[in-house]
Amino acid sequence: MHGLPRDIDELLRLYEATIRAAVACEGERCVWKIAHHLWRQRVLAAFKPPQLLSCDEAIAYLGISTSTWKATAARRWEILPVPVEGTHTDRSSKYRFSDVERLFEHRDLVFTRTAKKGFADPVVPGLEAFIAAEAKRIAEEIDNGFVFDVPEHLPQNATQLMAYSPMVAKVIRYRLKYGLPVEDAINDIWVKILNSNVVKKFTRSAAKRMPATLTTDDVLDYLGIDWPEWQEMLATHENPPNPVKGAATSPDAVYKTADIRAIDESGYFRARGVVRILPAACVGPGSFDRYLQQTIEHALKNIFRTLDRRFNKEDTLGEGACIQENRRVRRVDRDSFDTAWEHTLASEAVGADSLIDINRMYERHQLSQRA
Repeated sequence: MHGLPRDIDELLRLYEATIRAAVACEGERCVWKIAHHLWRQRVLAAFKPPQLLSCDEAIAYLGISTSTWKATAARRWEILPVPVEGTHTDRSSKYRFSDVERLFEHRDLVFTRTAKKGFADPVVPGLEAFIAAEAKRIAEEIDNGFVFDVPEHLPQNATQLMAYSPMVAKVIRYRLKYGLPVEDAINDIWVKILNSNVVKKFTRSAAKRMPATLTTDDVLDYLGIDWPEWQEMLATHENPPNPVKGAATSPDAVYKTADIRAIDESGYFRARGVVRILPAACVGPGSFDRYLQQTIEHALKNIFRTLDRRFNKEDTLGEGACIQENRRVRRVDRDSFDTAWEHTLASEAVGADSLIDINRMYERHQLSQRA
């Protein structure tokens, strides 16, 4: 798609005012932090433009002027996209985005003669509103302290996540029950994994797996502050954390993780200017492998519960169900040749119809004795 920012600098140049207005923040560091998370989380990859564009949106996307569009429509209207609604000369007409994008690829050839002032930067329809909404969401998450960058060694997209296919298949084959086809189970589990954003959830829950102690560098990265801000906190805070190793004024000091959590939860560093980074010990590849395996097992358990409920519902609603120790008993098709011999054994329990007949006979016997 044409017109999307190619790097974080271009994102700031084009949409800095949009981000600033969406999050209502002051200062360059706040805007840069929001833009950093927008770019690092690959939020723009999830953007989908509208299928139909108005005439003004098509002109803005092509980066031409209204007079250029009118001149081309008057002289060579056959090269313009066919409108879904209206005509080429109607400003309220609608065009397919796919047709306008194909025209963009030949923009220089089509509009060179009429576009005397050159071409402007393409304006992607709906992108500004999308960036404003995502910036507001990320700002709310930053206020709650949930946003951390996904480390480079973890999968950054669905394609890299698919490299774990052998491990996923191995766990499913080991845990599979109830005769469910392995291929179907693998497909169902992958749908759940991709829809649940497992990498982002792992990153956000990694704060619960931090080691008992943190170095000063890990503390600064985790809190999203720099060294002067940390020294200012040690000098002004009423109850600053004491290092378990080294001096507080030394960059080589080691602190208890519980003390750093208390400082973070107190909201002392709420106005952070640096992006927060988790310690490497809690986001290692081994931790992600265990987290993904646990996610697969939980998804399989949910599938097994669904099959259990469906199995019990089918077996108790049909004919031939019987009462046996207040449990639901599986019905057996005795005419089937592929049924296991254990299932062909006759039940010794009293059937529901027999119980009704016995009760009626007992009531008649009581009435005859009274007479």
